[in-house]
Amino acid sequence: MEEKIKVLLINPKIRENKEAFIFPLGLGYIARILSNEGHNVSILDIDAFRYTDNEIISFLRKKDFDVYGITGMTTEYKSIKWLASAIKQINSNSKIILGGALATTLPEFVLEKTEIDIVVTGEGEENIKNIMNNISKNRLRAVKGIYFKEKNKIYKNQPQEQINDLDNIPFPD
Repeated sequence: MEEKIKVLLINPKIRENKEAFIFPLGLGYIARILSNEGHNVSILDIDAFRYTDNEIISFLRKKDFDVYGITGMTTEYKSIKWLASAIKQINSNSKIILGGALATTLPEFVLEKTEIDIVVTGEGEENIKNIMNNISKNRLRAVKGIYFKEKNKIYKNQPQEQINDLDNIPFPD
């Protein structure tokens, strides 16, 4: 039986001056897939609840996760960079995965400028299972569709094939 991992999926604040108006559907899909694999999954929706930095830090200190998954657009870069730094200060042994538009658009930049460990380019629904199966075994080179940082060196893996049959993706959590 594969090791079950404690995962926190995070939706950062999207617009500082506007209330949240959309559920982070991508995180819902990832949460369902990880739950189906038996992992312990929690979601922190900073955008919906408008948590302050102090509230976020307090939450992160109270819980211990192995992996943090963050979604984000390029406009959220500053928030994501702060969040990754805060996570590493609290739990330096954890792994941080970034998905979404920022990850797909600027994977090397993100790995160079932040404390993110793994960047998922393109669709994450298939390769999140592969990441989880290989992350604790240090076999990330076997996972398609990611860039990752190891000992301050950035690695680019082969692209992940697109999902052709969307009916095979379970409904979001």
